Amino acid sequence: MDKKDIQTAQTQTVDHVIDDNKQHVAELEIAQKATLQDAKSIRKTFQEDKKVFAVVAAALASALILGTDSTAVTALVGSQSFCYVMGQGYMSGGKYAVKPKTVSTWNAVAAPAQVLGQFSMGPIADYFGRRTVIFFNLAVMIIGVIVEFVATNWKVFAVARFLLAFVSGLTQATAPLYIGELAPRNARGMMISLFIFICECSYSTSSIGDLISVVLCYVGQQVWPEASNKWAYRMPLLVCVCLPVVVLAVQVWLLCESPAWLIMQGKNTKAKKVIRFMYPTRTEEDVELIYAEYEYTLGQEAEKKQLMKQSSFLDCFKGTDLRRTFCAFFPPLTASLAGNVITGPQKTYFFTLAGQSNSLESTCIAISLQILAIMTVFCLNEFKSIGRRRLLMTGQAGLLISMIGIGVTGLAMPLPYTLTTGHIMLAFLCIGSFSSTLGPNACGWIYIGESGSMRLRAKTATIGALGNGILGVTYNVAIPYMLETPSQRGLGVGGSAMYFAAFGVLTLLVTYFFIPDYTGRSYAQIDELFSRRVPARKFRRTVCTGNYGRDILHHGGAGEAGVDAEAKAG
Repeated sequence: MDKKDIQTAQTQTVDHVIDDNKQHVAELEIAQKATLQDAKSIRKTFQEDKKVFAVVAAALASALILGTDSTAVTALVGSQSFCYVMGQGYMSGGKYAVKPKTVSTWNAVAAPAQVLGQFSMGPIADYFGRRTVIFFNLAVMIIGVIVEFVATNWKVFAVARFLLAFVSGLTQATAPLYIGELAPRNARGMMISLFIFICECSYSTSSIGDLISVVLCYVGQQVWPEASNKWAYRMPLLVCVCLPVVVLAVQVWLLCESPAWLIMQGKNTKAKKVIRFMYPTRTEEDVELIYAEYEYTLGQEAEKKQLMKQSSFLDCFKGTDLRRTFCAFFPPLTASLAGNVITGPQKTYFFTLAGQSNSLESTCIAISLQILAIMTVFCLNEFKSIGRRRLLMTGQAGLLISMIGIGVTGLAMPLPYTLTTGHIMLAFLCIGSFSSTLGPNACGWIYIGESGSMRLRAKTATIGALGNGILGVTYNVAIPYMLETPSQRGLGVGGSAMYFAAFGVLTLLVTYFFIPDYTGRSYAQIDELFSRRVPARKFRRTVCTGNYGRDILHHGGAGEAGVDAEAKAG
């Protein structure tokens, strides 16, 4: 090849690089405009992109397993067979029961495990990927329920509680993160709400998973009424062992890795392959645009491989990321602060103290209302006229009314509580169950999935879930002692409710002044609003300019200019 041919080849190569850079910058500019456009309707999105919803549904299946497996113990305490074995013959009110000290011990064992799982999620999900963590969760769930099945005393059962609490912590932080990264933005909040609807998160609310557990325990007690027959509680646990196997088979076929994680790891080709898998009916141009939207949100291309290595948990507490971390941390925390421990995980125990004759039936009533609340959030959280923030504050206000009602009733009525007093408390508890699920427990977990920047989203989600988990399990340990009468050095039912009501006022004030509304916003728009330091109350009506992120385009332009310079020099 002579010198002229070599120069011609070099010129063609440079021209090709210039064209590639121009195309790349153009794609980023289009992606920028796409992030500022109003989202399509959910119905239209579902009709066009059914496959991506199927992938998200496969992830949601883990929520069903978590909700059924990890919450079974809250339903089992209403089973006479379970109480006979784990309580070792202890009786209360003429029935077999598990000692309050044992219940507190189980919750105390679960506390560090749940915190460990939540705290571990960020580094594990960043290193191994979101998909791997979900598969790992299923494996640990199976092991934990098997230990529960074979347990013959409360000490062995405590080991199972530790395992399931650990995987619960992992799943609580991983699932909203994974769903938030894959779901189309106009369906993002709805899909995270569906996660809450299916499972019980952080032992803080009750939903379809908890309802399944209660129904299974109720059926077991009716079929095997003898307290000495272990199948009354082992049958529900056997179902809990079989469910993860079915879910795993579905997930192996459908579940894919998050494109955002692949891009951050520099695996761009795999990221595009995953996008094609999720959007099989889209054209290649559409795939490139979706990829460019991910890339635009993540940041400059040259930094992608270093994003995970350079970030640490300390970065979540610097600059605007500190505010974003608080927005992920506080909304779900308000559930535990304002009394959800009474209306949620410990309601069966509460009913035994409030004069209810059948705790399982009362629990089913409360759970049904919580499911109704989740359905409300599922349907309304994407409506811009309503939004997450208003739903969150409505739930907080309802929970406050519930605690005041229970508190006043408990303090005004003499002990022991009559059946009428029990019905009054049940009515207020149902208000609290609906409200806590409507607000902090559903919308709170949406905030966990949406508040963090893309670079720190896994770590921000970890901190958000961690705070709620620590406080939630702390109250789960303390509440059996708090509900004891003042003569037993407790606050009693009324005193405990008023204690939570005081914090309920505080949560409403903080939410009003500091928690924004992300409804209908793309991640790039949320980034811009935080970057501009827009006050929380003005998020809804602030118009985004798209200026945030232009450094990406400038970087691309600089690269193009550099290639032009090389061409001229050549």
